[in-house]
Amino acid sequence: MNVIDYWTAAMTALPKELRLSFGKPNIMPIEANEQGTINFQFNNQPIDYKLMVFPNVGHGALGFIKQAASAYRTLVGKDSFVLTRNIYPKIANELVEAGINFMDTSGNVYINQPDVYIMRLGAKSKTPVTKELKSRLFSDSGIKVLFGMLQSEEFLNISYREMADAVNISPSSISIIINELIKSNYLHESRGKKILNKKNELLQRWAIAFNERLKPKLKIGDYTSKTIPLIKDFKKFDLDPWEAFWGGEAAGNLYTNYLSPAKLTLFVPEKSKNWMRDLKLIPTDDKAEIEVLRIFWNKNHPIFKEVKSVPFTVPPLLAYAELIGTNDSRNIETAQRIFDEYIQFTD
Repeated sequence: MNVIDYWTAAMTALPKELRLSFGKPNIMPIEANEQGTINFQFNNQPIDYKLMVFPNVGHGALGFIKQAASAYRTLVGKDSFVLTRNIYPKIANELVEAGINFMDTSGNVYINQPDVYIMRLGAKSKTPVTKELKSRLFSDSGIKVLFGMLQSEEFLNISYREMADAVNISPSSISIIINELIKSNYLHESRGKKILNKKNELLQRWAIAFNERLKPKLKIGDYTSKTIPLIKDFKKFDLDPWEAFWGGEAAGNLYTNYLSPAKLTLFVPEKSKNWMRDLKLIPTDDKAEIEVLRIFWNKNHPIFKEVKSVPFTVPPLLAYAELIGTNDSRNIETAQRIFDEYIQFTD
């Protein structure tokens, strides 16, 4: 579905008297999953928004949506408009609370303008869900490859076998993902070199996909320690013997010295368990102090060794993605600080 398809389906799902009050929209651009602008009229009142389009809006996208809407409102003085296939009730309520306008193809809509106020929530889709062809770009393998590509332009121009070795996937997947990047206009070649396009947009889509799809599969468990004050003393731990890295809020603290972590995240090699013994950890489902995840990249590959980062932390891209995926305002602000200092994509 492209943007026009989303709008048409949303209009069809609205009650007739409401639908007829909307004028034909002017949308730029019209490609799917693109950010742009949208303007239309409602009862002859002109409305102009920054447009964000998503196939679906889950918890993983909320942090980015809030950050982007806030930044656009500050920089340009305009509100944002989310157009999507489906917004669940809890997500819709959070968007309303954040003052973010939206519409989905089930007929849920929130528009809050000086002369226009519409809020219709709780509508369910009346059409059966159809399976669409899924892009390999944001499959597990795609997420891992994009992690390397977004780290460094050098990653784009090493051999496919080296790419696969850097992110621990099969070399046969690389060609498929490269072709999908080109097809989606995220990649082009110039003078024999591959170059990423729209890196900011790609970063946000990657961050959402990482949190919603890959991160849950990396989780080893949640733990606490009855003898060691983990959160208080986490900076004192020597991670070298465990070959581990701090992620999440701990990485946010180390990168910015701004965030006090409420829960730690530790990335460890899959086969090592020394961290559990040394920290005297016990599994818990209640009030966990630390979550432990498997490292999914080759930390010894030159691409990752050369990334500008703080000792004992995951690369800035991963810290950014984890923080912005929490939907916590202070974490989102910390993610923005990491982006400004360490990532700084300009396109």
